[in-house]
Amino acid sequence: MWSKSKQLPVPDTHYNTKTMYKEILRSIDNIQVWPVISFAIFFLFFLILLGWAFTVDKVFIRQMSEMPLEDGTNSVKNQNPSRL
Repeated sequence: MWSKSKQLPVPDTHYNTKTMYKEILRSIDNIQVWPVISFAIFFLFFLILLGWAFTVDKVFIRQMSEMPLEDGTNSVKNQNPSRL
């Protein structure tokens, strides 16, 4: 039978890995500028997307929102009223 007192020791790899990552990040020059750059890129993208959302044509938005509901058949709803 197995004895509970004879367990294998578990190496503490979490501490070693954590320390290794800290040392790698400390060795990179000007590491503090990268979070600022990534936030600036995100914020700029968000502002551009927000500006586009407010300036886009409302007909285009309606057409895009109805696309998943269309099945590709020619119904009276999808036809141009001037052709009827």
